[in-house]
Amino acid sequence: MAAAAPEYDHAAEEEKPVFIRASKKDGVGCDWYKLDLKKSSSIYVLGGVVKQGIFRDKICDDVYILDTRHPQDGWKKAASMLCGDYSPPVVALGGKLYHLSNIPEVFDPMSGNNGCWFPIEAEVPYNGPGATALISDSSNGRFLAYFMGTEVYSYSLESQKWDCLSTDEKFSHFDFQWHASVVVDDVLYFYDYRSILSEAIVAYDLVNKIWLDTASCKPFPLYLHTESWNILLHLGNGILCLLECNPPVDGDTIVDCIKFRVKKTVSGPVVFMTALSEYALPLKNATFVLNFFTLE
Repeated sequence: MAAAAPEYDHAAEEEKPVFIRASKKDGVGCDWYKLDLKKSSSIYVLGGVVKQGIFRDKICDDVYILDTRHPQDGWKKAASMLCGDYSPPVVALGGKLYHLSNIPEVFDPMSGNNGCWFPIEAEVPYNGPGATALISDSSNGRFLAYFMGTEVYSYSLESQKWDCLSTDEKFSHFDFQWHASVVVDDVLYFYDYRSILSEAIVAYDLVNKIWLDTASCKPFPLYLHTESWNILLHLGNGILCLLECNPPVDGDTIVDCIKFRVKKTVSGPVVFMTALSEYALPLKNATFVLNFFTLE
């Protein structure tokens, strides 16, 4: 169904290529979780696993940095995490990285020559596995954490304390969709392909602690319900972008994009959504895309 989206015409625009291939340094060969630390326009690559045999895997604590202003310099080693992780739940906020796993920790890139990790003193309010998802809420100086079950917690950067932000049975329905969620103007948005809503976007008001109705001013693509979109990004000014990566076809990886605007009404519990554009981006000779980031 993704083929129905019109192909993005790079030649139609006089600008530099959207994607740049940045070569990795020697030894960076395991699986990585990637995120953007906006304060420095850098991409941080953390953790992963190195195969050491059929039944032997080494969990990595490595951290590498790519300066997007000088991608030709490749990846540079940073201070290792206090606790290695296969797929670290990490969020970038306030110029630092927060990692919640066996040892909750925070990375300060301005400390020391290669940055430094420090333990998070506040006790994590969940006695179990690490967070399923961490979601930045920069306008309120906090990030949200979902572990499992029906609670969503918040961690304040100012008070350095945890708070149970909300409890709702419906939260447990999104166990596999938390990776495609963002906060915009105190509203938490999920992508849910199982939703009966035509837009497949679910909205929760974090202030009033209620689920919001959604209404679209323009029809959304029908194939939203037939594919599992990997990433939901906030591009600014209430514009969101859904992205989904397809396996390579004839040597090219295709990334499908759907861009739309969200606006919460003042008069009632409704979010108006307007579809803006949809297209497919071909990545030449790429194998697969794990994640996407916005850069300032």
